[in-house]
Order: sequence, then C-alpha cells, then structure tokens
Amino acid sequence: MVNNVEQCRQQKSVLYRLFFFTITSVQFLLTHNPPFEYRDFGRRNGSL
Repeated sequence: MVNNVEQCRQQKSVLYRLFFFTITSVQFLLTHNPPFEYRDFGRRNGSL
C-alpha cells in the first residue's frame, strides 16, 4: 500500500511539472513569438 501511494504522488508531481512546463512554454511563445497572422500582415505592409 505504501508503495502505491508513493507512486501516485510521484506521478502527480510529474503531471504537475508537465502542466506547468507547457503553460510557461506557451506563455513564452506568445510573448516572444507574435501569432502568424500578425507576422504575415507586417510582411505584406513591408512589401507594399
């Protein structure tokens, strides 16, 4: 029983880490990489 509880805790912590990592990476990409529409719009304006 103790081993099962410990395994559950480890799995939960890994899940939380993955969740946190994905959120931070998405925020980082959104702040440092504007969406593609904006980039294309800027390119079009630059070519004009």
